[in-house]
Amino acid sequence: MISMELINNRYRVLKNLSQDQLVSCYLVSDIIEKQKIMRLNIINSEYLPETLLLYCIDEYNHLINIKIKNLSKVYDIGVVDFIDNKKISNVRYFYTYDNIGSDFSFSDLVPHLNPSEILSIFCEICKIVNTLHLKNKLYEDINLNNIYFTRSENGIIPILKDMVSTKLEKHNYWSKNSPQLIFDAPEVVNGGKSSIKSDIYSLGILLLMLDSRSDYESFNKSKALSHFLITYGNEFYNVVSKMVDITSSNRPSNLTEVINKINGIFNKNFLPFYKENLETLNLDIKLIDKDYELNKIKEIYNGINQPDGNSKFLFVHGDSGIGKSKLLTEFQRFQKFNNNSVYYSISINDSTLGNYNPFVIILKRLVAESDNSALEPYESELIKLIPDLGDNKYITPSQPLSGEKEKYRLMNVIYNFIIHFVEDTPTTIIIDNIHLANDFTIELLDYFYMRNFKDKKILMLLSYNDREYKSNKKFCDFLKKLKLDKCNYDVPLHGLSSNGTCTMIREILNYPCNPVNFSNRIYMQTDGNPLFIIETIKDFYYKKIIKINPATGHWVTSYDNNYDELPIPETLEQAVLNQIKEIDDFSYEIISTISIFKTAVPINVINCFLSADTTKLETGISNLVSKGILCRKIDDGGFVFDFNNRLLKDITYKRLSDKNRMCKHKLASEILEKQNSDDRNNNEEIIYHLEKCGDKSKVITYCLKNAHKMLSLRNSQDALKNLEKALSMFNQDDFSKEKIELLIEIGNLYSDDVNMSSALNYYSEAEITSRKSGNIELQIDSLNKLSEAYVLKYDIDEAENSIEKCKGLLLNFNYLYGYLECHRIIISVYVAKAKYNEAIELCNKCIPLCGNEFIKIKGYLYNSYGTCNININKIESALNCYSEAIKYFEKINFQNGIAICLNNIGTIYGDYYQDNKRAIDYFTKMKELSERYNIFTLEVLALMNLGESYFYDLKYDLAYEYFQNALEKAKKVNLKRIPYIATTYCV
Repeated sequence: MISMELINNRYRVLKNLSQDQLVSCYLVSDIIEKQKIMRLNIINSEYLPETLLLYCIDEYNHLINIKIKNLSKVYDIGVVDFIDNKKISNVRYFYTYDNIGSDFSFSDLVPHLNPSEILSIFCEICKIVNTLHLKNKLYEDINLNNIYFTRSENGIIPILKDMVSTKLEKHNYWSKNSPQLIFDAPEVVNGGKSSIKSDIYSLGILLLMLDSRSDYESFNKSKALSHFLITYGNEFYNVVSKMVDITSSNRPSNLTEVINKINGIFNKNFLPFYKENLETLNLDIKLIDKDYELNKIKEIYNGINQPDGNSKFLFVHGDSGIGKSKLLTEFQRFQKFNNNSVYYSISINDSTLGNYNPFVIILKRLVAESDNSALEPYESELIKLIPDLGDNKYITPSQPLSGEKEKYRLMNVIYNFIIHFVEDTPTTIIIDNIHLANDFTIELLDYFYMRNFKDKKILMLLSYNDREYKSNKKFCDFLKKLKLDKCNYDVPLHGLSSNGTCTMIREILNYPCNPVNFSNRIYMQTDGNPLFIIETIKDFYYKKIIKINPATGHWVTSYDNNYDELPIPETLEQAVLNQIKEIDDFSYEIISTISIFKTAVPINVINCFLSADTTKLETGISNLVSKGILCRKIDDGGFVFDFNNRLLKDITYKRLSDKNRMCKHKLASEILEKQNSDDRNNNEEIIYHLEKCGDKSKVITYCLKNAHKMLSLRNSQDALKNLEKALSMFNQDDFSKEKIELLIEIGNLYSDDVNMSSALNYYSEAEITSRKSGNIELQIDSLNKLSEAYVLKYDIDEAENSIEKCKGLLLNFNYLYGYLECHRIIISVYVAKAKYNEAIELCNKCIPLCGNEFIKIKGYLYNSYGTCNININKIESALNCYSEAIKYFEKINFQNGIAICLNNIGTIYGDYYQDNKRAIDYFTKMKELSERYNIFTLEVLALMNLGESYFYDLKYDLAYEYFQNALEKAKKVNLKRIPYIATTYCV
């Protein structure tokens, strides 16, 4: 047995219980489900019969949703992805189930049982199996190996083995406890299908075996019946002899009939079924009436899986509640069970238009499966989207680029990472509700489409809402483009047919037959919309319009004689609203609390609002989940809760009064702020609540915190979004220092992004605001920023106007930093106007004033001094100036400045001294520095200069290599001027 500690990053192994060729059994604790102890079986797929795999796939929803008292529960069925945090390559399946074992063996227990105890045990087993039958399921494998016997204060309790283990053991040739044929009904032995009557036969054999105290080897049916007649008398003998009749039509029709006869014979009150387990709705049902659509997706996937197959986009779309997410989930599960590569972002009730970034979710899954060496080349970019990458190792984010270049570089890295990760493995990427995605996601999908994507084997499976997608113009344009390409596919979804509606209702109610007339009435009102059907059934359930008949165990309504009178809600919205009206006050407090959150909420946060007993709250939430109002999800911290559909959440939220809503948002922000002390990543949620309760000051604080975190990751675009949101919180007539500094900071980011028009707008507003506030220091800073932006825009006249205003303020205001910055910019203007002597004179005046305080300005001044010396042909002086600049830049670790100076020195050796060897040394240092600190533009420039140097050295192959490298890197981020030069030399 393989030693392991953690399975799928969720199940901690406590003990190895058993192993054979087919199954390894472990005792585990579920670290997400409050350390719940359960058993986990890992199945060796090499020996797994295909029929059993198909059974688990087809019956997945049924198996994990069966909940009957004294029937061992299956909690999950899936594929083992990780063992001890390592991705495993060979496919292995697992399932988890109740940790139950027998207190007694059959041989130890039976000799001590009297007839009354045997009868009680038998009726309890019948009760379990009958409940299963009434839920339209068969047990099929009734035998002594599948029954546990435990002792309780009420006597001996039988517990039936879970319904996956029973099937597995039937196929397990290595099991020491294989089921015996003596329990199987004759028609089953002869190859017929199992039925309620075959289960009844098995139960009859079980009772005879209990009474005769026989084991498998010694059991004789005729002798056992004779013994039974002596023990229980003729009347009960007639019942049991019919149960074990070889002709199925002679057996009782159902177990309710059997138990009622036992009650009549012995004057007992055994209940024939667990009413509380029957009177529930099964809302997690299998896919219905979508076989054609599912098979179409499988067919398209199989197409890309062929040797000549290539990538496709496939769009699944339809109205709200039509079953898009269900179809995607079903296909995703099918892919997982068949060991096909699939990555997904499904079920996003908490997403709204423009705030959904599904590739972050998908990338996290890919990163979890990547080894460090494969991930390393992409880390400096991916950390901008996934900050958690830096939790266990130090990663230097790449230097941001200007304009659109930063975005295209990130897209290129994501594209290359995904392509490198999937290699030639056919892979499906599933994104639900793509119409809600932000612009970056749509542009990234378009980037995939425009790149050499079709040569790969990737199926992009995307869904969108037919009514809502037009609100996202970028997605509309993308969709229009792809629909012109006949290589992509469109799968529209429609409402269920009348037969499909009937099947769906039968599944929800776990009804053993088709409720045709009942479902036809609902179909007429709902047009077969699955969500509308579900909400209608839920509405009936809460109003007790439908309930379990305590005598038969079947669903009944008070309208069974006239379904035309069924009070079906007129609209989906009305059905949802009815549910809210029907729940109790405590449950309403729970859902109204959850409704104010953007994302799913853990139970400890909910309890901070209600201050309820933990058990009461857990029971309340569990009831709401069972009623289909709430759903349970898993995030990094464990289980969280949200609404089952977005419509119900919106209606609940809108029903809150303005005052109540604001109070709840305020409390939510306070709770989350306390939790944020452990550095949890919930700033976005905090900002949302602070904004909703009108606490603008704290919104600003958290937006700035977010922005500076993004800047530390060199993610300038998201930093800008946060800074601009913070700015929007200030009033128009606010002239505070904080607002002015924020305006300057935003201007700086736009300037770094070479978006000079936007930078000038923010600097100008900062100058006006500082002038109105009377803050001379910040007014000088603003004017300096304006001057520099105009210089960079090469609008020298406007630059000089701002400089003059700044000089006027400095005449009567002692501010050395402002003075030095102003004159540094004046030097830039002199250089632009070729006034080199004036620039040198000003450098000589300002450099001593910098002292040891303004090191960066001093470095810039020496660099400008060097440039002036080159232009007046003082080459040695220029070299000295650049060396001085490097010395000061090194003191403050300003790598950009160092790289620029290395470039300038290399240029001198190449252009003026024709010393290509020395020039190459400096350009190589510049390249290595730029690579190490991800200064992408300067890296491309270094490659260009190295190419040029080797070109003049007549090393054309090496020159071509460097030019080609520069060209490829420049194209990645849309550097237009450098690719042109590189292409010229390449030719």
